[in-house]
Amino acid sequence: KQDYYMDEEAAEFYSETQYGDLSWGERVSMAINAASVEPVSNASQHLVAKCGSVEQDAIWRSPLDVLYTGRDEFIFNMGYRKSSSSNMSVFLQLPSAGRYSFDQIRMIVQPMENYQAAVEDLASRPLENIEMTEDKVTGSISLEEPGLLFLSIPYDEGWTAKVDGASAEVLQVNGMYSGIALTEGDHDIELQYHTAGLLRGIQIAAAGCFGFACVIAWTEIRRKRAKKHAAESIKM
Repeated sequence: KQDYYMDEEAAEFYSETQYGDLSWGERVSMAINAASVEPVSNASQHLVAKCGSVEQDAIWRSPLDVLYTGRDEFIFNMGYRKSSSSNMSVFLQLPSAGRYSFDQIRMIVQPMENYQAAVEDLASRPLENIEMTEDKVTGSISLEEPGLLFLSIPYDEGWTAKVDGASAEVLQVNGMYSGIALTEGDHDIELQYHTAGLLRGIQIAAAGCFGFACVIAWTEIRRKRAKKHAAESIKM
């Protein structure tokens, strides 16, 4: 997260000489930006993580960016190491000078000795009898113990889920995918997608059409009344 504005402590960004070289207009612009509480529209930041020869990048977008998706967590896969005892340094390259804040930064080292066994264990409990349409996914699963059903469906608030006919929460897992917490036993899973804001949009459109119809009807009534009144005046 970046503040996108400079505060009055210009010394954090400029030396005394550099600040003295700024024009009056640039100093005024800095003061205006310091008073701003809104990020720049359509702002995005390019983050780069480096570890040896491995380089991974990601784009963080402001909520005011037209391509904003709500994503504010990133995972950088920095590759494999033959020995867990070898030293590893990861460098995070930020796009420009400024103030940044992070809720959390973690380095996770995952031993690979049991990787194949873990993959086979997960594969032994798949979602079966899968049926898919344009906006619906159904299937069944059997668990010997409580677990998390991971779905390779990008997380979106438009998805709703039912487990055995009862509503269930769709969780955001592994950064950008969907998941459902399940108890042990046999379960029927149903996922349904509804375009976010579609119902509200339909309601607003219907209200607008109704209001427009009322205006047309009232205008026609007034026109007829005025015509009738004019005709009666002529007769008199």
